[in-house]
Formats: sequence, C-alpha cells, structure tokens
Amino acid sequence: MALTFKEAQLVKSTIPFLREQGEELSNLVYGNLVKRNPELNNKLNVIHLQDGRLARALTVVILRFACNINDMSELIPKFERVCNKHCTVGVQPMHYELLGALVIEAFESLMGDALTPEIRAAWTKAYSILSHMLIGRERIIYRDFERDTWPAWRRFRVDRKVFEADGLWSFHLVPLDGLKLPRFFPGQYVTIRLFVPAIGYYQTRQYSISDSAKSSEEYRITLKRAVAPPKSDLDPGMVSQILLDRIRTGEEMDVSHPSGEFYYDTTVQSSMPVVLISAGSGVAPLMAILNTITEEQPQRQLTWVHGCRYDVPFATRLKVLQRRCQNLRTCVFKTVLQRGDAVAGAAGGGAFDHNCRVDLYKVDADLLFVAHQSAEYYICGPEEFMKTMMQQLIDMGVDNKRIKTELFGVGKMKLDSVCVSMAQSDSGSFMSRR
Repeated sequence: MALTFKEAQLVKSTIPFLREQGEELSNLVYGNLVKRNPELNNKLNVIHLQDGRLARALTVVILRFACNINDMSELIPKFERVCNKHCTVGVQPMHYELLGALVIEAFESLMGDALTPEIRAAWTKAYSILSHMLIGRERIIYRDFERDTWPAWRRFRVDRKVFEADGLWSFHLVPLDGLKLPRFFPGQYVTIRLFVPAIGYYQTRQYSISDSAKSSEEYRITLKRAVAPPKSDLDPGMVSQILLDRIRTGEEMDVSHPSGEFYYDTTVQSSMPVVLISAGSGVAPLMAILNTITEEQPQRQLTWVHGCRYDVPFATRLKVLQRRCQNLRTCVFKTVLQRGDAVAGAAGGGAFDHNCRVDLYKVDADLLFVAHQSAEYYICGPEEFMKTMMQQLIDMGVDNKRIKTELFGVGKMKLDSVCVSMAQSDSGSFMSRR
C-alpha cells in the first residue's frame, strides 16, 4: 500500500496547518484518548500529558511523516527513538488503531470544512502507512526481547541504594528469577514501572543504566529527584520521589528490557578517539560508555568533560579508571566550590578544572580532538546544555554526523528542528486555500 502522487500532495498541503496548530491537534487527540480510555494512563506519562510534551512528541512524528512523504525510507531511523520507547511500555497495534481514529477526528474538529473528503481519505491512508511502519519496527524489537526470555515486565529487587554526588543516587537491581541478564549497549536505559497512589495509576519512567555493558548479575541505574519548574503545579518527580524516599533495599519493582537508540556500539572495533560530554544526570549513560570503553577497548583515546554543582559523581571510580587507563583524560567544571576543593593537579580535595558552567572553548583542543576527522562525540544532559555543546562543537569544525545526543523527553529543540526542515520543504499551501 502506497500513497499516490495526488494523495501525497494532499497530505503535504496540510503542513502549514500542522505547523500552526499541530500541538493543538495533538493535545486534542490525547485528551480524547485518556477520556475514553482512562486505563491508558497506566502507560502514559501523566506529567507529559499535562505539560504538552506528549502532544509535542506526536506533532514531531506527524510533521516528520508529512515532510518526508516522498521518501519514507528516511523515516524509520528518525522514529527509532519512538519505537524503542513504545516497546518498553508495551504499546501494541490496537493502540495505533485507537490513536488513528482520534487523529482524523481532531483534523475534522480543527479544520472544519477545509478538511475535504479527499484530504481526509489521504490522511487516513497515510496514517495507516505510518502506523504499519512503526508496528513493523516494534515487532522486531519485541522479538529481540523475547529472544532474551524477557516478558513485558520482569521483577527486580533493589540490592543496594548508593548516594553518588550532586543529588544523584544509584540503584543496584537484581532479577528475582535469578537468570543472567542480557548484554546491552552502553548508553541505553531500562523503564521502571511503579504504582503512584496519588493519581491511582501505574507510571513508567526511563532511567539510564550507568555501569559496564558486560554486567550480567545486576543493572545499575542512576537518577536524581525531578523538580518542578518555578510557578508550576505539576509534579514531574512523582516517580523519582517514590524511588528515593520510599523504595528501600530489598523492595521489588517492574523493569523493562534495556532499550534506546542512544548508545555506544560495542560491536564496532575502532581506535578512533571518543569524547563524552555530560552534565547533571546525563552522567549516567556516559558512565556506562566510559566503563565499557576502558574495560574492553582501553587503546582508544578517551576524554570525559563533565559539569556539576558540588561534587563529581563516581569520583572514586574515576580515579581507579585513570590509574588503569592512561588514555583517559577528564575535564571537570564546577559551579559551587567547597572547602578543600583544588584545581586539578594541585594538592587538596576534589579536583576540578574550571569554576564555571561547561564551556568547551575552555577545554584544551587536544582533549576534544577537534582536528581529528573521525573522533566520536556523545553528549547527555539538560536540553539547553546539549544544544549549546553541540553548537560549540560544530563551530569548532566537528561534523554533526559524529555527534550523538540523548534527549530525555521531547523538548522544544526537537520540534524546532522539525519546523526548520518543514519550512524548507515543498509543502504546498493549504492555508492559502482556506
């Protein structure tokens, strides 16, 4: 099943409408979805439902599909993140059917008479194609889960809770069934499912695995308390609060199979330099990459740049790795100095290199390997931090194809990038005919 040329043009003609009212359409879709199917609150992040991030994610998918309607082969790699997330929370084909009907209904509600029968039919067919693309990819991911004999949810016990630094805590999780854990790609996450009494539903959250990929006895996740923005009534920390304040050693929880499209590919043997750049809880996936490279490919030149407020997470482990691996270099930025802190190389307390926020222009160019045409870069942290770090690397001459970022949730950065590509596409002009 494929769109005809005319059908594709009809879909593209709605891009200006989607650009202006895409999030309104998506909010309407999700509002009706949970109103008519309240049990789906167990799968949806209710905070992102309220703050518009889920709507933004759906808008990104629809816009990307419309903008790439003439070359759908480009879409699956762009939707890899969506498919991985869906599989960790158990999205099934029937959920696509529910959503599809509501998408068309929302088009009708917002476009009114401008939604001609031809446009409606074109979008109905287009959504069917899109959903089958995603379902097909997710079927493959689910098959990988089944190969590892991992059901939708697997029960784990908290073996240890360890305070790291800067509000970060690590949870060491062991499977109740006693079976060996499958190897994952460093940088990937697991999804935790907990019942939240305050809202009466289960909630799922993704937390990066922060230890070496070779661990087969336990997974270590590292997280910090999510805090609501100023003047907000939303509580994004409802799950992290339960984990940090209520879950004790010995308690159990549901855990998904490791997943995620942001990772260091351990199947590729390379001697090219790797640069890791993190801030806040972004240290978690990069620590997994750091541990894995130093253990399995110690010949690689490796630099870790990290920004923190008070203390460096995993500081003891880092000292061990630096003694073992001569190719590992670090550059630490601290914004709040404490008694005993000393500049790296000096005698005293916790070492740091710069007393400010992370600024790659302050890092020795040799540590960033900007002149190396094959160095790989991994960035993880708050959205604006990643955006700034990526731009600095690009300004230094680094090809953005060699830069990988891990975005926690769907933020404005992703939507902006779609709007740019959309504005550059030959989209027709639905709005001008309205």
